[in-house]
Order: sequence, then structure tokens, then C-alpha cells
Amino acid sequence: MNVERRTAEGVLVLTPTKRLLGGQETKDLLKAAEEVMAQPAPRIVVDLKKIDYVATGGLSALVKLHVGCLNRGGWMRIIGLGTPGSRIRSIFIITLLIRVFETFETLEEALAAPFKAQRPEAAGAAPVLSSAPVSSAAASAAADPVAAAPGKPR
Repeated sequence: MNVERRTAEGVLVLTPTKRLLGGQETKDLLKAAEEVMAQPAPRIVVDLKKIDYVATGGLSALVKLHVGCLNRGGWMRIIGLGTPGSRIRSIFIITLLIRVFETFETLEEALAAPFKAQRPEAAGAAPVLSSAPVSSAAASAAADPVAAAPGKPR
């Protein structure tokens, strides 16, 4: 399996060990969360410290987990986006997913944070209505923001 799974203070902690590219590693992430997602008020922390890249398929899986948790009265939080300028943090900023997910530096911070019983759009983020894949334009911008800039030849 491409995901380490453990529990901390009753919260499922998932740590992908391979880049989330939309293949088997991403299916493993979703599979690891299935049992908790079936319960009322699921609480999940996804720790991205061991990987350096998330592609469109991986982002879609994270959105699916996030929406599934919210719809059942729970939450999904992300830790380990890295320092400002890191590749993963940049992907979350470019795709505006940084405004959708609750992100923390450490597991302790993620577990200690109060539960915000609101949907992302209530906090000013764009509405998340489904777990549909991220657009190819957003994925292209995440992969190469300079090439995706308006007016730049491709």
C-alpha cells in the first residue's frame, strides 16, 4: 500500500508515501479512508510531508475526501504542505485549494484546532458542490505556472 495509516486521538491520519498522481497510489488513499468515511462525523488528517507533488487526480481525491467528511458532519485537514515556495504549497495556492482546505504545519496543531462547522464557501472560498476532477487548465497552471500565464506562447 502507498499510504501509511494510523490513529491519533481518535482521528485517522493518512500519509501518502508516493506522489498522488491519480493512479494506484491515489486509489490507495481513498481506500484507506473508506471505513472512517462510512461513519458519522469522520475526521481525517492527510499528511503530505513524505511527497513532493500532487497532480490533478490527487487533488480530486483530496477534494472528494474533504467534501465527503463535510457532508457527514466531520472534517478533513491537511498537514505538511511545506515552506512558502515549496512545490506542493504552490500547487495548492495556484489552484486556490489553499482556501478550501484547513491546513496546518503539524499534526498537533491540526488536532487541537476547533471544529469549524461550516462549508468552505461560508469562509469566502468558492463553493465545493461535488468531488469532480480539477479542470485541466488548473492542473496545467499547477504543473507549470509560467507556461500557463496569459499571453505566453505554449
